[in-house]
Amino acid sequence: MNDLSTYKAALQCKLDIEAMAKRCSDELRAISGGGAMGLTPDHVKQSLEYRGKLFCFNYWHNRQREFNEKFLRLYGREYRADMRKKKGI
Repeated sequence: MNDLSTYKAALQCKLDIEAMAKRCSDELRAISGGGAMGLTPDHVKQSLEYRGKLFCFNYWHNRQREFNEKFLRLYGREYRADMRKKKGI
């Protein structure tokens, strides 16, 4: 999953990790419940389901942060050039 040998392979890994982080975030948000002022009630936070989803979210968020650090160090120029090309700059 951490194939950094080429830009295309690293970009695919980046997209896969981002997709997993978003999926876990969406699942966590779905069970958080709409408490007062948007806060998650304590009884929901103590449930095993919530704690599992929170673990998943934290795991993939940290993987994303660590991967982005390596990815941008190795392929920052190519990535920025791709983003500029996509935006039409």
